[in-house]
Amino acid sequence: MPSLEDYSQNDPIKMLVLGNSGAGKTGLIATLAKDYRVFIADFDNGLPILMDEKVLAKDLRKNIYFKSFYDPVKPDVAGRLLPSAEGWNNFVLTLRDWKESGNSLGSIHSWTASDVFVIDSLTFMGNAIFNSILQLAGKLGQRPDFTLWGAAVDAQEAVLETLFSPAVKCNVVITSHLRLVGDETAGGIQKLFPSGITKNSAQRIGRYFNNVVLVQKSGFGNNVKREIITTATSNTELKTTKPSKVPAIIPPDLGNLFNLLKSTS
Repeated sequence: MPSLEDYSQNDPIKMLVLGNSGAGKTGLIATLAKDYRVFIADFDNGLPILMDEKVLAKDLRKNIYFKSFYDPVKPDVAGRLLPSAEGWNNFVLTLRDWKESGNSLGSIHSWTASDVFVIDSLTFMGNAIFNSILQLAGKLGQRPDFTLWGAAVDAQEAVLETLFSPAVKCNVVITSHLRLVGDETAGGIQKLFPSGITKNSAQRIGRYFNNVVLVQKSGFGNNVKREIITTATSNTELKTTKPSKVPAIIPPDLGNLFNLLKSTS
């Protein structure tokens, strides 16, 4: 039986990045492009920020691949505007084989520690899942029943379980908006959780990640300041695998945070 002396510290980083809309979650992805090949599953249609040269240098754009999975709204035969429910199925296929111009770049099970797979964001991925579930049930545009909520939660957690599995050797970053819910483990006190499909699922999402951090923005105009919070606050559960190496508050640079987490010194 091995002891901790034999434990490998080369595990890939599995990270959840929390933050309100506009906090800078998507822009943080740019800081990974210098040292990693980055694959972005874009559910938010929020990638234009990465085209700003102050956010991502032109010569690093080649290191970031992306595919968009949001659901365009289309009229049905009755003239109602409904989501097309295409995004989720396309995402599942892409997990198995990421293709660029007909050429395969592999899958989450073939990528390595030199790669980062990003889902931006968990919030809108949940919407895509729900649209797919409603379509399968023939209830797009209708009020869902309890069983459909459960099916959507199961689908979302199945993806998180897959990505957290040791079988996935690449690094994983998932962004999420925040959801204020009563924490049943803390006597109903209101706390901030990842934006899960339901209140209960929101409280379970953090268990799929060894690193959960929060992006905060303060100030206005030219005085805007962004920073990453890495230790728990009064209303948010945060964590890292290297609390002795990672300061409680750091500059908004995921690349630097990855270096700290991978440091063996």
